[in-house]
Amino acid sequence: MGKYSRFNPVYGEGFLRAWHRAGLLHFHGHRDGEGRLQAIAGVFGHGRVVTTPILGYDTGLPRELGLYRLAAINVYRHAAARGLEVNLSAGTAGFKRLRGGRPAIEYSAVYARHLPARAQRALDLLSAASCRLGAPLLRRFAL
Repeated sequence: MGKYSRFNPVYGEGFLRAWHRAGLLHFHGHRDGEGRLQAIAGVFGHGRVVTTPILGYDTGLPRELGLYRLAAINVYRHAAARGLEVNLSAGTAGFKRLRGGRPAIEYSAVYARHLPARAQRALDLLSAASCRLGAPLLRRFAL
């Protein structure tokens, strides 16, 4: 987790277990010959689209094992078996483009009418900056 932004969510074991038991997250993993889990992908679906909020592998093992690819391929298999689309979400645009991904701007909605006026103004400013500066930059550089 140390290589990611401190703003990325860190899901605990209990949360992942509850998510899975509720049928909201499907896990697909790879084990070595001795049964040790080496890579895993957690697939979440909404409507006709799936995404992968959980994808991890043992970074202490050699890259040549292709553990990231082994975990990721299960996302595609899961989607293909159900006729679904895959959203790879934001990040590593060049990496995803080389593998056939197409860029798309993602948006977040925030309900803020219950917040104090000062917090609403701050969110309005963030929204304006995102729409007027951020989105055009993302489009220009195909991020």
